[in-house]
Amino acid sequence: MLYQIIIALLVGYLFGSIQPAYFLSKLVAKTDIREHGSGNAGASNITAIMGWKYGFIVAFIDVLKAMLAVLLIKWIYPHSPDLAYLAGIMAIIGHLFPFYMNFRGGKGVAALVGMMLGINWKLGILFMFLVALPALLADYIVAGSLKAFIIHLPKGYPPLGDDGRYPRLRSLIQRLGNKRNGVPQTDRRRTAYRIEFG
Repeated sequence: MLYQIIIALLVGYLFGSIQPAYFLSKLVAKTDIREHGSGNAGASNITAIMGWKYGFIVAFIDVLKAMLAVLLIKWIYPHSPDLAYLAGIMAIIGHLFPFYMNFRGGKGVAALVGMMLGINWKLGILFMFLVALPALLADYIVAGSLKAFIIHLPKGYPPLGDDGRYPRLRSLIQRLGNKRNGVPQTDRRRTAYRIEFG
């Protein structure tokens, strides 16, 4: 059993550590995508910096690699579903912390979609539309998470403020607006601009 766990760990991490955003930015723009925009190697950042075409390619590969890791382990060990979950989790970890990039990768949302698609395609599609797609469109993972949170918000929670509004929710939205409008962040040295190609 230990041998099977090690195989699942290695397969998941190695698949997840494939970083299309990093390689694509190096190949096409001769730069490291992590030095621009939000500073991560993911679909949302490369979309903001290099355009939708490259963002779609990166998102597709990021989803595919985690899904393939799960499906491969399911195929090798069809009677051990826990190993498929383990491979999916390690694919996300590999995406977040690739060993050859000083453990600085992406945010892991696309890899999480791929993991869910590999385990249960219906759940994966649901997550894609509720969280991953809004996050990519808004270029902020927290925006997508907020979308899912609002949809599943129980009636009457969280408690309203004196003005009948949600104070913490309003504060979060204001911070997101400040970020998108270019309000500087402390100790932030990365540039945020769009790379143009000839």
